[in-house]
Amino acid sequence: MIYPYSQPLILTDNIFVEYLGANALDQTSKEQRKIAYAIAEEFASDELDTYFTYTTVTGTFTPAQFAHPTKPLILEHAYVNSINLIRFYDVQENNFYTISGTANVYASLRNAERGVVDIHYLFGSCQCLSSGEYPYKIEIIYNTGLSSGTVSNSKRLLMALTTGANMVLNEMIGYGNEAPGLVGVDNFSSQDYSEKRHSLKNTVFGSSAKAQFVSTLLQGATKLRYVGM
Repeated sequence: MIYPYSQPLILTDNIFVEYLGANALDQTSKEQRKIAYAIAEEFASDELDTYFTYTTVTGTFTPAQFAHPTKPLILEHAYVNSINLIRFYDVQENNFYTISGTANVYASLRNAERGVVDIHYLFGSCQCLSSGEYPYKIEIIYNTGLSSGTVSNSKRLLMALTTGANMVLNEMIGYGNEAPGLVGVDNFSSQDYSEKRHSLKNTVFGSSAKAQFVSTLLQGATKLRYVGM
């Protein structure tokens, strides 16, 4: 899904200086830093499968995702705060059944952090099958995101965001020793010194050493949502 925010939600110059030192603002403009902050937050949002503020999302799902009567539905985002509406549509795009929220026996939020929803009770209660209409798709409107207070109180998340923003600034103005595009380097040689790094995994920030560091910082909040579901 397209990231909906063009301005930074968490990072500020004060936070940047707090984590990276008094000289962190040197050689960059305020506008460059705002861009870097916003990009770093978008990358981290991709890694965490959620946003850094409460956001209402509409997800559309096909029968392959929800048709099995005991199979839970995994939403596009983790850290789901509420399910607002579930709508059933036929092949003509007609909405023939709607349920509100999860304060009922029809739908339940099995795991909010991992975004797992149970909807199989709906198939026995909405008369979808007995009426001859099988859902062509369903639409779920839900609220996802971490509160700004949760993020601001997490030193790991703030360190990840500031490091990520600094990496973006490196790409803008060309200082630092990371490889262009934050690609991991297997071999490095300079005059009489050389080194060979072990294989580096690919992350949304790239495969460089710093990208690995940011990914490690985010691991505590990243939810493995597709294993064993």
